[in-house]
Amino acid sequence: MRDRMFLKAISSDLLELRLMVTEQCNFRCTYCYEDFLYGKMERKVVDGIKRLMRTRCEAGLKVLNLHWFGGEPLLAVDIIEELSCFAFEMQEAYGVKLGGGTISTNGFGLNKRVLSKLVNLGVKEYQITLDGSRNAHDLTRRKISGKGTFDRIVKNLVDAKSLDVDFDIVLRLHIHDGNYDDVKEGLLPFLMESFLNDKRFSVHPIAIGDFGGAFSESGLALAEKVRSDEVVKAVKMAWNQKEDERDNSATVCYAATLNSFLIRSNGEIGKCTTALNDVRNRIGFIKEDGSLELDMEKSKLWMHGFSDMNVDKLACPLYGLPKYDNFIPIFDAGL
Repeated sequence: MRDRMFLKAISSDLLELRLMVTEQCNFRCTYCYEDFLYGKMERKVVDGIKRLMRTRCEAGLKVLNLHWFGGEPLLAVDIIEELSCFAFEMQEAYGVKLGGGTISTNGFGLNKRVLSKLVNLGVKEYQITLDGSRNAHDLTRRKISGKGTFDRIVKNLVDAKSLDVDFDIVLRLHIHDGNYDDVKEGLLPFLMESFLNDKRFSVHPIAIGDFGGAFSESGLALAEKVRSDEVVKAVKMAWNQKEDERDNSATVCYAATLNSFLIRSNGEIGKCTTALNDVRNRIGFIKEDGSLELDMEKSKLWMHGFSDMNVDKLACPLYGLPKYDNFIPIFDAGL
């Protein structure tokens, strides 16, 4: 089992790209960890990604997975379209299997026209966050102007129900110290009434974490585990979801593999979509010719969970991640 998982994590048959097509956002959520330093993905980066895909396909790549991030990725939907169409060309020319097709979006710009276009481009899995019912949500998930966003997002979600297309929208319910009662007693009943009868919608509650950025100045307190667990149980009961059944196999985060890369809009390469400002998450950059300049010692650092098959480290390599100036490379650890 260990050897099979490790070989999959370093396999050259798979390439998984998480693309930050823009690092700007039309929201200013009060707890966001991003700093919005960079704008829309530079042309030389887009061209480099295309050449990377072609080079790897010509070398016999079997699976290409694309995932879309920001900022708010719908602010650069034209780049999503361009790179998705190019991926289809690679599929046609080389027989590579396309996967992924996921996007993390605030949902504000996900109207029926945009949703239909994205589904046709192979983007079928969506993660959209809600912070409570209208009043609670609008306190934390605001437009740059300071105005609330709940009504527009919900309208887009309701409109999506009328489309005869195949998609999977996960409504991620962010829980913090100030909203768990509202989520349980206000938002959840509303979602049940509106979306429970449509299997294309599901709900995933999660307590927000402190990932730096604006959180320390937000005034928000992390949710108490006992109370947040109550919300999780309420959601599972409402949506008839079974409790997680953990088996003996470890869940391996994409960041713990050598064949998965985060490419930022300025061409910087990382492993994790969360630890953007961690020096250990800056492992290189992509050139316009599609070649990758990588610090392989940093890259291997993220695989430290394979050294002892620690399930927590494999599920989230940030857990116990060694300091960059003081670690044993994984291939020197007996793997």
